[in-house]
Amino acid sequence: MFVRVKDKDTRHEFDVPEEDPRIGVSLLKVKPSRYPPADRPRRPKYYILPARANQKEVADNG
Repeated sequence: MFVRVKDKDTRHEFDVPEEDPRIGVSLLKVKPSRYPPADRPRRPKYYILPARANQKEVADNG
């Protein structure tokens, strides 16, 4: 079975096997009520920095 996890560094969400050793170390489980274990991996959800945040970084560096 596959469970939904979130990467601590990138904030991307994706499915990994339940036995994956990275769970709890660099990956956090996402709400099991929203994403119950599945027999096939689901599509990943990539974290994208909001556009306003990008503009603020440019303004701070300039």
